[in-house]
Amino acid sequence: MVEARARVLEISLPANDLPKFVPGDEVTIISSSATNTLATGPDGEEFPVTVIARHEYEAMTEHMEDLEALIAYRQTRDEESLPLEMIKRITGGENPVRVWREYRGLSLRALAGKAGVSYSYLSEIETGKKEPALKTLKRLTTALDVDLDDLV
Repeated sequence: MVEARARVLEISLPANDLPKFVPGDEVTIISSSATNTLATGPDGEEFPVTVIARHEYEAMTEHMEDLEALIAYRQTRDEESLPLEMIKRITGGENPVRVWREYRGLSLRALAGKAGVSYSYLSEIETGKKEPALKTLKRLTTALDVDLDDLV
């Protein structure tokens, strides 16, 4: 029998079966040569664990991250993807209404007409002189075919 101290790296149990410790806690692992063994938590309670080599854990974690990325891609692949330049403009502080309008190839007058707002009001929104009312934002989201989150 071998006894070793270890740090909890990750817990993968159903939510209603979580032990009373978290990743980073120190636990005692009692093992013979088997990989399925018992560990004792900070409160003295024993629980079953599977011990794997760190390099195997890291490879498995990397594989899981790849699978999660693949699942996210498959769930969003039919959604519109945006050019990096457009994202940089918005994250750089440029008005999202202007960026989306230009991306959609609309003039200021065309978007104003499509959204049912005045040209001057839309111009003031784009330059930051006025904050649009929620009603106006909803009209702009419809005219630009975007979500409200894309404009605020």
